Amino acid sequence: MILPYLVLGNGRYLDMDGKVVERRYSPDEIEAYRRIVPDFDPDVEACPGDPERLTAANRSYWAEVAAAGGHVLDRLLEP
Repeated sequence: MILPYLVLGNGRYLDMDGKVVERRYSPDEIEAYRRIVPDFDPDVEACPGDPERLTAANRSYWAEVAAAGGHVLDRLLEP
């Protein structure tokens, strides 16, 4: 089973324990992938688990997860 991670953007993800994980492609890697797959999304592809985007339906769940890790979800979502 692949666990979900909330995609925070800019190579950052929130895991189910409330920890922020960072994983990024280099600019050269992104450019190379986009030559092959023009709609390549590095935030989704670098995700260490099943990538989830924030929606109205899952917002309260991820806010609780963030709080359990000592974070405020809205602050994690800031660029």
